[in-house]
Order: sequence, then C-alpha cells, then structure tokens
Amino acid sequence: MPVPTFVDLQGLIVNKKFIVKDVAVLKQGTVLTHHNFTNPVPWKFLTRSDRSCASWLSAYHHGLRWEDGMVPYSEAKRLITADVFEDDAIVYVKGREKRTWLWNLLLDDERERMHIEILDAVCEDMKSLATLDVANTIRCGQHIKICALQNVCKIYNWCMEHRAVRLLSIRYDLTATGYKYLEIVINVGPPSYVEIALGDHRGHELSLSLETWKGLYEQRCDIYKMLRNEYKDNFISVGPLTVRVWTLNDARLVRLDSSSVRITMTETTLRLTDVSM
Repeated sequence: MPVPTFVDLQGLIVNKKFIVKDVAVLKQGTVLTHHNFTNPVPWKFLTRSDRSCASWLSAYHHGLRWEDGMVPYSEAKRLITADVFEDDAIVYVKGREKRTWLWNLLLDDERERMHIEILDAVCEDMKSLATLDVANTIRCGQHIKICALQNVCKIYNWCMEHRAVRLLSIRYDLTATGYKYLEIVINVGPPSYVEIALGDHRGHELSLSLETWKGLYEQRCDIYKMLRNEYKDNFISVGPLTVRVWTLNDARLVRLDSSSVRITMTETTLRLTDVSM
C-alpha cells in the first residue's frame, strides 16, 4: 500500500514567479532527498523591486540568498519530478501556495499523473511549521531557519504521532481460488485517505489512488470494447496506468501496466472488480 510523500520547498519571488532554492522530499518514510539550487539569472538582472523582495525574504524569513545553491537551476524540474514521482502516491505539502509552486515545478509529462494534496485540508490540528517540534529532525546547514529538509522531517514526525486510524480493511477474491484479489482500506486522519490494491499471490501488487480507481471505473465500457476489438485504440491511459488487451493461448486478457508492476486478468475477473466498484 502506498505511503504518503511529503514535500517542502523554499525560495524567492521574482517578477511574481516562484524561484525554488531549497526543496526536500520524503517518500515512504525512509527515502529522503534534498537540493539547494543556484539562481536562474545573475543578481544584476533583477529589478530593484525584485531585489528588495529577495533581500527581505533572505533577511527575515528563510535566510536563503540569491547567490546560494550548488545544483544548477536548469536541473530543478527534472530532479524535483524524479524525487516526487511514484505511481499513485499521494503527495502532501503544507499550504495552498506551495501546492501551486510544486505543480509548476513538475515536468509537463508527469504532472497530470500526480496527486498533490494540501495538508491543511486534512490535518486541521497541525500548527504552523515554525511551531512544530524540532526533535528528531535534521537541517541542511545552508541557512539558519525555515529549512525545507527540517520541515519535511517535522511534518512526517507530526503525522506519525497523529497517524490515521484504519477504519476498514476488506479483501475481495477475484478468482475462485483467491489467486487474484482486490483490497480496499479506509484510513481516517489526519490525514484521511483510501488505499486500493490489485494483487496476486505471486507478490505482485498494484497500488491505486482513489482518483485512478475512479478513472478505471469511468473507462470500463471502453475497456470492454477494447476486448471485443471495437475500440479506436489498442490502449487506454488512466492516470499512471496503461490498460492493454493481449492474447494468450486464444484467451483475451486485460493487462494493467504501471512503471513497476504488471497485472493481467480475464474479462470474468475484470467484471468482478466492477461489482466491487
């Protein structure tokens, strides 16, 4: 089942555009990445107003200076997208503005496949990042305060202390032998979320977000058409999944492909998932 991904980013505002300087990503509770980016243009090219805004943020907010950073700014989108992306993972940031900033920093091809949520909407009891406990956190050392690396540690620790309660966990056998199954888990927050998985007893498990599950349900008629060779294409994209039909020993099978897992099923098995939907 997917574990939420937590992201924090800090930067400067230039010409009404967010320039990321400091970003940290924590995936699966153990995979931590962090980058400090250089500036996209020299300081001398900034307007007086932009210099004033950048200087204020540096002096009174996070301490990041325009000339700070080690990773070329041209690499920002590629690295952030690679760090954040995971099939059907839920990505959390604190603050609506940061959600917009992160969305704009993702590569166009991957952006639509990610689900970015605002922590404030699901964790109403969470206070401001500045007031969260700093115990068991680390700082990047590039600046004194408001560190993205420390912030994701704070967020993760808070969520673990106030972790969601599993309200429901149910598994449906999709075959007579129980070889393939559908599992649905409902967690009541903060944060609240639904976990869905299609799997088999060889250890293959395809984790799906609620949005992707809804997408599969909405596309089910087209999938059945594809099984009967009545669909215009030979594949259907649903979020991070690609749905294809292939033939094995004269049997028509539906194949669900993610970047790391492949699940196949007969039309009969697929129709059983319809009942669960």
